[in-house]
Amino acid sequence: MHKLPLLRVQRTRKVKPYLLLSPQQQPQSLGPPVLLLYCSSPVMAALDASMAALAMGIDASPYTVRIGIMGCASIAKKNARAIIRSERCTLVAVASRSLDKALAFCDELKLKRSIASGSGDAASTDSYSHLLVDSNVDAVYIPLPTKLHKEWVLRAAAAGKHVLVEKPVGVNANEVQEMIAACRAAGVAFMDGTMFVHHRRFKQIDRLFADTTWQPKRVTSAFTFAAPIDFLAGGNIRTNGMDPLGCLGDVGWYCIRFGMEAFKARPAYVRARVWEATDGGVPTDMDCDVSFSRGDPERTVLSPRLLTFHCSFHHHLRQVVEATSSDGRIVRMDDFVIPRREEACEYVIEDVPERPQLSHYDTVVRGVKSTVPVLDCCQEVAMWDAFAALVVQRNRTYYYDDAMLRAHQVMDALQESGAQGGAWVEVKGGPWLEEP
Repeated sequence: MHKLPLLRVQRTRKVKPYLLLSPQQQPQSLGPPVLLLYCSSPVMAALDASMAALAMGIDASPYTVRIGIMGCASIAKKNARAIIRSERCTLVAVASRSLDKALAFCDELKLKRSIASGSGDAASTDSYSHLLVDSNVDAVYIPLPTKLHKEWVLRAAAAGKHVLVEKPVGVNANEVQEMIAACRAAGVAFMDGTMFVHHRRFKQIDRLFADTTWQPKRVTSAFTFAAPIDFLAGGNIRTNGMDPLGCLGDVGWYCIRFGMEAFKARPAYVRARVWEATDGGVPTDMDCDVSFSRGDPERTVLSPRLLTFHCSFHHHLRQVVEATSSDGRIVRMDDFVIPRREEACEYVIEDVPERPQLSHYDTVVRGVKSTVPVLDCCQEVAMWDAFAALVVQRNRTYYYDDAMLRAHQVMDALQESGAQGGAWVEVKGGPWLEEP
């Protein structure tokens, strides 16, 4: 792996596009090259810092991070394609419980079978541990069932491998905090596989949220799909107990993460108004509230900063989100997790400056509704580019650690609320992470 020269990163909270100072423009008195970033929010601080480092072009020869995939899950196929398309990553190994499965994975994706052999056949033996001792692997991607994440993240960190792990990151917040601590101690990058935050569309919307003249008051979201009967009966890891968070961790995760980005505050109270689960207690349908306002939770529905979302394995595909403010601005998407097309996607901004009284039958709603197109962005490739930049910079990014931990603390509280028949539950989890 080729390494970039040392960068000193300076951040400011001013709401402006980031400004790059090239090494040629850098005053000699400042020492190492400075990357000057104007960051509108924590997520933009993290993403812009990573991608601006790539844009500087201070290394004449391109660098690549060598990725090994640990397991042949369905989502690993999409990410394998993204790794190959990334200019900053190279797929060098695919490990599975059997050589035949690893080879079949490569055959299905029309990849060279050499990817499934690696150094000394380490990439496709019956043990994931071979990836961790392979000197040709810089980082591992872990799409294993959630119950296996903690073991392999800890082992990867101990072996000095950088980690991108699928969401949900762990079974509960305590596990996630332990993984974060291990990766920090080992000095390795740690990121979860939440793809939509890397899309150019979301970065534009996040800048709207960071504008202090317009703050969201309510966010309403849904991510659902209709699973087949055998899936619901335990024929899939998301219902057989290997992913014990079920629909909450699988699809509700994205609603929670969007709400966190919109309000840019710590969740306070939650309740699961609808909670259906398998006989083993794995949730399959949930309708939830997450309040980002302190105070009496019984009154939180009437207060600002409330996320309401529906996640389910029982309803047809929906992936919608709407954020609204008290001054009449609304932002909407109907494909916020998986864009319909890579070539072009969009979001809608509606401004209704007046407050029409619908009690008057002749009321006419006046406002401006704009559809904003976003062209040519593959969020999976963007995620791997950002991960590669994180690896090469060797800078811990507080945003990723904090976001994954807070999302898990919300899910822990929602599980507790569901077990209590939908009672309001305070979001707990011990001390919050300190920025390293």
